[in-house]
Order: sequence, then C-alpha cells, then structure tokens
Amino acid sequence: MAMDSETIERDAESFFAKWAEAWPAARGAQLFASEGEWPLLRARVGTLFEIAEACWVLRDPTVRMHKLSWWLDELRLHAEGRARHPLLQAAPGLKLSTRLAEHALHSLDDATPASPSQTLTRIQRLAENTHDAPIAVAATQASAAAMFLLALRDGQPSAFAHAPLDLRARHAVASAATGIALDALVATLALAWRDELRARYRSLPRAEWQGQRGLRVLNHGALGVIDALAAGRAVPGANWRSTLAAWWSVAGLR
Repeated sequence: MAMDSETIERDAESFFAKWAEAWPAARGAQLFASEGEWPLLRARVGTLFEIAEACWVLRDPTVRMHKLSWWLDELRLHAEGRARHPLLQAAPGLKLSTRLAEHALHSLDDATPASPSQTLTRIQRLAENTHDAPIAVAATQASAAAMFLLALRDGQPSAFAHAPLDLRARHAVASAATGIALDALVATLALAWRDELRARYRSLPRAEWQGQRGLRVLNHGALGVIDALAAGRAVPGANWRSTLAAWWSVAGLR
C-alpha cells in the first residue's frame, strides 16, 4: 500500500533528526531554506551522510560493504521512481547519481593516500554527483570533508585508514587512538584543505545561490567546521551566533 505524503514527510524528518542533531548547520539550513528546497536538500545531504558514515564510522568491513551496496541499489531504484528510503521517497524530483555509492565501494580497496591532496580528491569523488550544478558540488564536497575530519578527530579507525601517510609520519600517529598527536594531524589536514575549499566557495557568484539558501548555509557551516579544526578551536555549535551567521550568509537571496 502506498503511503500518503504526510506519512512520508514525517518519516523523512524523523530519520533526518539524527543528522540534524549531529550537524548543527542542518537546522540553520532548514530554517533559511528557499521555498521548496528543503525536501531535496534533506535527501541530498542525508544520503551523503549515510554513505560517509558507512565509509568512515562503521568499523565492521562486512557491514560497511553491505550498507554501501544497499545504498547503491537504493539510488538505482530512486532513479526509477521506486525509492524505499523515506528521505528519497520525500524527494522524488531529486536527481542523484549512483556514483555516490560506487566511489564509496571502490574506496574500500584503495591504497592509503600519500598526501592531503590525495585524501581530499578521494573525498571529493565520494561526494560527486553528475547531476549537480557547481554550487551543489562545492557544498557537498565541503560537507563531506568536514564530516571526514570530525570522524578522524573522534578516532574512528575507518577514517584513519584514509589519513595521508605523510602526515601520519610527521605527527608520529600510528593508529586511530585519540590524543594530542591525532588532534595535530587533524588540524594540519584541515589547514591543508581550508584555503582550497574557501577559494572554491568564493569563486561561485552569489547570484548562483538564488533558490538555494539552505545549501549555502550548509556550505558555510562546513567551512566553519574546517576552519575551527584548522585553528584548534572547538567546533561551532547550534546557538544564536551560528543562527546569525547563517542568516548573514544568505541575506538578500530569495
């Protein structure tokens, strides 16, 4: 029996609640989203976070592969209008490429990156969606980079497997065990990526974000996380300052 739209929307919002709690910018994105944008944006970023979680947080390799394979099937079904996941059921008009899951599956067999640029390239491929406009590509990749850095900072072994060899050697970090050395590695990696991701954001004309206020808030939030980690500061939380910063980033956009 087909579910009604209210049930689908309620299930989608309920599922996304865990990511909204873990990712403070998500609530700002929902608050300031352009008209009609939120269901599509929620599905886009929720799918990305689910795939990224499988890559960098899940520890069991068998579970990781099964989850990524499930998402690959789900993206194929979504393209055919037969999505099973509530996030995608609530966003039938969103175009998502199967490459999101395909790159993730391939990355399981990739050799350890040698440098920060190789790690970032791997993350950017993971967030690649062939249907996206440049602003969506930039925002999605910045969010994925921020999520990776947070997983690495938390000592997730699956994330550490993608930490570049040169920084492991420089900071004498042999495992994902948390500590000062790992924090220094994360800060160095964030610093290596910050300027490139900022420059990409600034190169996109402000007018291109019309109708995509929520996406811009998410991008702004991801860059804020990366900047904080690069400087060794606490990651920004959800408060009046973050809400004001989100508003300022989209002021004047429809």
